[in-house]
Amino acid sequence: MSFLLTLLQDLFAWLGTFLLDLPLYVLSLLLAGLAALINDIPAPGFFSDAAGWVSAVPPLVAYVLQTMQIGTGMVIVLTAYTTRFLIRRIPFIG
Repeated sequence: MSFLLTLLQDLFAWLGTFLLDLPLYVLSLLLAGLAALINDIPAPGFFSDAAGWVSAVPPLVAYVLQTMQIGTGMVIVLTAYTTRFLIRRIPFIG
């Protein structure tokens, strides 16, 4: 009888672990598929011209922009706008 009880306890423990891990596994599969889909999207043509634009910036302007951390500020502002856009799309929050 004790063997049957330990067998049932092990079965329920495995089932509990399975049910807790299943959503995480499905989410990881979905995110991996989404990442593969995003990686397959080709870059726009104007990205290849960006090297020419960057080399056309005078050194003094590049120094001032780097000193003022304009690149980091642009990343922060773009991230904030993107986050705001996504939050506004969630019902009952935005």
